[in-house]
Amino acid sequence: MKSIYSIFFIFIVFISCSHNKKNTSTEQQDLFSLNLDDEFLQKTTLKTDSVIYIPLETNENCLIGNINKVIYHNGRYFLLDQIQACIFIFSEEGKHLSTIHKVGTGPNEYVNITDFDVDGSDNVYVGSGNSRKIIKYLFPAYNEAVERSFPHAFLEFAVDNTTGKIWIANILDYNGCIPLSLFADNNQLQTKLSPQKFLDNVERPFKVQSFYKSGDDLYFNPRYSPYIYLIKDEDVIPVFQMESDNFVSEKNFPDNPRKASTPTIVYGVKSFYKINGTFYGERWSSAMGFPFFKYDMENLTGNLIDPLSSGIRHFSGIRAVTSDAIIIEMPADFLNKKDSNSTELNPYLVKIKIH
Repeated sequence: MKSIYSIFFIFIVFISCSHNKKNTSTEQQDLFSLNLDDEFLQKTTLKTDSVIYIPLETNENCLIGNINKVIYHNGRYFLLDQIQACIFIFSEEGKHLSTIHKVGTGPNEYVNITDFDVDGSDNVYVGSGNSRKIIKYLFPAYNEAVERSFPHAFLEFAVDNTTGKIWIANILDYNGCIPLSLFADNNQLQTKLSPQKFLDNVERPFKVQSFYKSGDDLYFNPRYSPYIYLIKDEDVIPVFQMESDNFVSEKNFPDNPRKASTPTIVYGVKSFYKINGTFYGERWSSAMGFPFFKYDMENLTGNLIDPLSSGIRHFSGIRAVTSDAIIIEMPADFLNKKDSNSTELNPYLVKIKIH
């Protein structure tokens, strides 16, 4: 499982400006400055109302190899296991409800799972970059499905809960990598952010996730970009601009980031979620510490947070959020040592209610 982290990030200073009309819509939006340098940040503890440990049921039909992504929606947890190419679905208490495992080359089957998402009606979308398809498995049984072919290989996608539109990120075509496109109803791509060239430096880390959902709000942070965008209908609106003396974009990435002279090279964010008007997330950087932060939109103040201050002795990073809590993952053997009667082999989810 993930190693423990322990440093953080965040932002202050409010500014207003318009965004690039070439790459986004012409709608105006306040642009907030996110300062990622530690000296600007106040450190605080993680204030919680409750910490709930959720053992994920282990049975012959549900043995998790690895958790690559977690989505919480309508009282259910949806977990991606890319090793087994399946989606496990659990109740809020951790009871195993269903599994989507349709590996194959036929209709409504996939070779691998590159990414997945859940829409506002609990339909599950499975994206197979190798197969160049997105399959929508219909709630509640997930036996019926609708398949859409895609013209290029891709790495990520997200479904807008409000509009049902599908957004594709990191699309690999002959000209390079397209950061973000809308997958229109006629199966054509509408590029929303300009293409980038392929990266040829194997030392450069690859960000696993670029889309972040909080309820019906969908945010997007491209690889090595200082901007966090809000996706609204067909518009891609910059709402945050990250600032740091050590922020690095793709064009000036060092040859070997592990040997760079700066102590922490900032590439962007690797999680970004909103709970009751406050943003929680993690800095994506070369630092080995934990970059957990919160930012209060009402007071325009941010803090670095020590997640272990709540009494939790293992913190995997934010895997998902509910309307009032963050969700993390914890290995089963870590908690089984505290409870000798536990026989669960699957990992635990931990629901940390924030106040």
